[in-house]
Amino acid sequence: RGMNTTLLLVGLLFCAVVHASNTFIAPSDDNIYYTGRITSDYQFEWSAVSISALFTGTTVGVMLQDASSSTGNEYNIFINGTLMVVANTTSSSSTTTVDNLPDGVHYLLVTKRTEASYGSTQFQGLMLDDGANLEPLPAPPSRRIEAIGASITCGLGVLGHPPCSFSAPTEDSYMAYGQLVAEAVGGEVYVEAWSGKGVVRNYGDPNKQSKQPFPALYPYILPTTTTSPKWNPSQWKPQAILINLGTNDYSTQPWPDQDVFIQGYVDFVNTIRQNYGNDPQFFLCCGPIQVESTCPYIAAAAEKANATYIDLMNILDPNDYGCGGHPGVTGHQKMADIITP
Repeated sequence: RGMNTTLLLVGLLFCAVVHASNTFIAPSDDNIYYTGRITSDYQFEWSAVSISALFTGTTVGVMLQDASSSTGNEYNIFINGTLMVVANTTSSSSTTTVDNLPDGVHYLLVTKRTEASYGSTQFQGLMLDDGANLEPLPAPPSRRIEAIGASITCGLGVLGHPPCSFSAPTEDSYMAYGQLVAEAVGGEVYVEAWSGKGVVRNYGDPNKQSKQPFPALYPYILPTTTTSPKWNPSQWKPQAILINLGTNDYSTQPWPDQDVFIQGYVDFVNTIRQNYGNDPQFFLCCGPIQVESTCPYIAAAAEKANATYIDLMNILDPNDYGCGGHPGVTGHQKMADIITP
């Protein structure tokens, strides 16, 4: 009888351990879909990088870890289209868990809210219920849009209500015009944007031209270090490219020479066009917080580069602003409404 009691207790303990165990899903699983620039070991920095999957069960844990040099990224975690939690990542590996879901199949979407300047994050996998699994996702959208720019394209301050200063919690690329345009046309978006960067001159630079303006960072997967791998354009080719640059070039003195700015913009567009090789359509935007005298320069660059010019100036009402004079949620929606064909 003592032996039987011992075996029973061991059996109950074993069952409890099995029930409490989890199923680990590696980042390389074929049923995980990524958008945005990501290295072969699943590191990324640019805004709006996303991770999506269909999982079974009642629980999902998202495993993310920032690099030691990062300053704390933030991520949206959506389940079935509902924002469940905003995850704050650190240099310590951590798992953000959403549980107590109805047992069944659920759609997970993780999006990077913060921009590249916050540093890199590594995705380390998913944790599911014991015995749960991933199911195949539907085919990805055929329409592909790339959004390139600075703080507006990052969604800097979009969630704030003035008066407020910039902070990670008020930045969300998922609420910015690039994502909104992609949703409106049933497409997906890749975003490369960095606050304060310009075509030839960055915000606050004492010189007319900067050593590292946006075009110098654009080729990289991890732009905080130019020793990182360069992005292979053949991996993902957009049909439309939205560029909103120029605000920082002319935001403070000394302004770059007009011909230098225009030619720099044209060269950037032509380099991107040559890299993709599929002749995407380019749309160069001016506004909505631009120095208005810059718009003719951007329009001239669009004409020389065989691109379409989009005027976004004077579209915002007082209640359309977020933090620091940048567009808020309704401001970005107005931008998207004008850009969307």
